[in-house]
Amino acid sequence: MSKIGLFVLGATFGISAVREIAAGGDFFLEVLGYLPLLADEEIGVFGADIDPDGRLTLLAELKAGVAWRNGVSVAFRLRRMGFDQSPVADSLIGPVCQPASTMTRVGVQVEYRF
Repeated sequence: MSKIGLFVLGATFGISAVREIAAGGDFFLEVLGYLPLLADEEIGVFGADIDPDGRLTLLAELKAGVAWRNGVSVAFRLRRMGFDQSPVADSLIGPVCQPASTMTRVGVQVEYRF
């Protein structure tokens, strides 16, 4: 049985702004960043332990929307994250690494808070 695991420990930071609007709610804007401090990837089928050592890039998230007093909010979200190539690790089949990659997600979030 193959075993693949990824562990990432990091810190989230950001800013948030809220402004009251005439429609009985608030306009909000959030900008978040995530700084990875420790990353470890284990690929059991090949016997490799890949340690990116902080070579991950920042995760950035932008969220803007409207929240009404009844608990409903609607927001636009943009999230982007990238990984640099990890150092090469030895495995049963030879040298392996996590290739460089990026991810971008765009979406709409509908939320109800009670």
